[in-house]
Amino acid sequence: MSMPLCTFPRGFHLIFAKLVLGSLLLAASSGAAMAVKASAPTVTCTGQCEACIEMEQGNRCVKCGLAPECISDPGLSSDFTAMLTATNAYRARHCAPALSWSPQLAKGAQDWANACTPEPDNKDRFAHSPGAWKDANGYGENLYWGTRTTSTSAVDWWYNEIQKYDFANPVYSNDVAHFTQLVWKNSTQLGCGVALCGGRNFWVCRYSPPGNWNVKTPGVLAANVLQSCPQKKQGGSTKPQSVPVPAGPADAGQNQRGEWSAFASNERGN
Repeated sequence: MSMPLCTFPRGFHLIFAKLVLGSLLLAASSGAAMAVKASAPTVTCTGQCEACIEMEQGNRCVKCGLAPECISDPGLSSDFTAMLTATNAYRARHCAPALSWSPQLAKGAQDWANACTPEPDNKDRFAHSPGAWKDANGYGENLYWGTRTTSTSAVDWWYNEIQKYDFANPVYSNDVAHFTQLVWKNSTQLGCGVALCGGRNFWVCRYSPPGNWNVKTPGVLAANVLQSCPQKKQGGSTKPQSVPVPAGPADAGQNQRGEWSAFASNERGN
């Protein structure tokens, strides 16, 4: 018994052949496009504010852009506004330019504050972040904590170390490192964070470029920690501007209000 042959309308074979050919061409074209897309080079985003803003297949960056935290400042709290204002007021006394607020530095400072990380050998003291003073393009860091600390008391405490600094014979030490970082002329940005750690307010401020850098090189301290701003007089002569010292604790460590300040030296920071 023979099977009946399928019959098609006239011209159907030609139409079918065209459809098959078109499908093959489309598949080839799509394959080529996928090959080109898959071979797109991986983009490496570099720089403080660059981040990958377009990913391919979830694991390859194909486009870089401005990191979200660097696009705009969502607004400072009253504490951080006061901290920035106090910092710049002290810097102005020493002819250091005003610092601008860095959301990126602030985010890192806040993350570190939230960690409440103690020093390995002293659980009553908080540790500096491992990235502080890592390189000249990184950041410096001042810490301050206590049961009744405020943003401005932190800045006042750091600046008060001026009492131990000899402008006539500038020498770097941990006793003056908060002060020198605070007024370091070459620093341009500030970002701070605060967290409640074990009942204490833990303030973290980061500065970029870092202060206290290359302090053993002759002339570096004198160039970045100025004693006062000269004021012009008639005839072009100058006289130094007085720098009043704020009232506050004379020594680093714990004061009567249970406040602390800390600075950890780093071999890369001098």
